[in-house]
Amino acid sequence: MTEIPMRAFTVVLMVALCTMWPIQTYAQSNGDPLIVNVIQGEGAVIDAAHMTGIVVRVSQAGADVTFRVSSSSGVSLPGGVTQITVRSDEQGVAKSGALTASAKGGTFEVEVTAKYMGQTATATVHETNGFTEVAAKSATHKSHTKLWVAIIGAGAAGGLLAAMKKGDPGAAGAAPPLTIVAGSPTVGAPQ
Repeated sequence: MTEIPMRAFTVVLMVALCTMWPIQTYAQSNGDPLIVNVIQGEGAVIDAAHMTGIVVRVSQAGADVTFRVSSSSGVSLPGGVTQITVRSDEQGVAKSGALTASAKGGTFEVEVTAKYMGQTATATVHETNGFTEVAAKSATHKSHTKLWVAIIGAGAAGGLLAAMKKGDPGAAGAAPPLTIVAGSPTVGAPQ
């Protein structure tokens, strides 16, 4: 007698599993293939003065998106790594963060792989590592140029103030002293 209820239970369980299977498959694929479109970064030049990130749109929100650069490219992702995985937002957008060039100029590729519910989609982004020793020194030289201009400007302003303080009020060409008093505002030489 216990065999009949066990068979009935097995049949009910099998029917239940079979009816759930198409729903589960439909939820995984959603009928649409997983697609990755590059929004930003294609053809970008990365050097000492310019850093850019890669932005992609995946056809499914919540997809895991991996950005990968070759270690021989001389370029790294945020944190100095060659691979980073992020999750696409509610619009399907995923961002790599800024790529940084540190050595070895030339063209390179960033492989983008998106995975969602058993599906995988890929894209390749082509960029140029514009880093050279000359560019790095030029960027450093520019920052030093600004520093020297600021130092010279501050020195000139200080010299002008010192000259104005030391000026003799009675000497030819010296500006008369300025007096400020409470009351109606007037500007002119003291009276």
